[in-house]
Amino acid sequence: MSFFSLFFRESDISQERAAALLAAALENAGYVRFDPFNGVPGRSYPLTAKLFAASPLNGWVRVLAEAMSEELLGSVSGSAGLVYARLQGDSGAVEAWRGGERLDLQAEFGIMPENVTAIQPPAPQGGWMESLPDEVKAMQSHPKQAAKMIDRLSGSLLAKAGGTDQREQAMALLSASDDANWASADGKAILAAFAGLGIQNGVSPDFVTLREAYALHARRKRRPGSSLLPGDENTLQAVPDALNYLPIYAGKG
Repeated sequence: MSFFSLFFRESDISQERAAALLAAALENAGYVRFDPFNGVPGRSYPLTAKLFAASPLNGWVRVLAEAMSEELLGSVSGSAGLVYARLQGDSGAVEAWRGGERLDLQAEFGIMPENVTAIQPPAPQGGWMESLPDEVKAMQSHPKQAAKMIDRLSGSLLAKAGGTDQREQAMALLSASDDANWASADGKAILAAFAGLGIQNGVSPDFVTLREAYALHARRKRRPGSSLLPGDENTLQAVPDALNYLPIYAGKG
C-alpha cells in the first residue's frame, strides 16, 4: 500500500490536538465522522478519509493516512506547521507545510547533517496477509481473477461485514502495484530526511497493518472471550499498542 504520513512537532501540538485539528478540517469540508470499529455496520460513503494519530515519540506526533489531499494539508497546516511524507511505489517526497502553503523543508524544520546516515529500508509488514495460503497471496499477480473472487464475496460475506469499504480494502491488500518501495531512490531520500529531522516513528507501522490490528484489538476489548481466527495472533502482535492510536474516520456524499 502507498505511504502517507504527517508529522507535527510535539512542542507545537499533542496527539489529541492533532486528531482534533484533522477532525475539524474534515467536518469543515463537509465530512461526517463515523466509527468503523464499534462492531455495528454503518453507512457506506462514496468519499472517505481514514487516519490515525499516534502517541508522541522523540518529539514528533505522527498521523498515518490511507490517502491525503492538498486541501486537507492546507487546512490543517493553517493551525500548525507539519512535515508531510508520501511514497507511492517508487515515487515520493517529503515536504514542509505551514499556513496552508508548501515551504522549504530545510528552512522550516532544519535537517541535522550529523543524523543523516545510511539507512536500511524497513522490512515489509505482512500482518495477516502472511498467514494466507500461497495461492491467495499469488493473486497479487492476477488482479482480474482477484477482483472476480472479491466481487463474489462482496455479495455475501463481505456485505455482512460492511460492504463496499471491505471490498476496497480487500482489493487494496491484493494489489501491490503502488506499495511503498523504501529501497527506491525516493524511499531512501525520505528515510534520510526522517533521520535528519530526528523522526523515529516514521514508517512502522504502516496504515494497513495498524488498521487491521486496531480493528482486532477493539473487537477483543468488546468481546474478551472471543476466539481467534488463523492469523489473528500475528495481527495482534504486529501492533500490540494499537488502541493507543486515535482513529479519525469520516465520510462524505
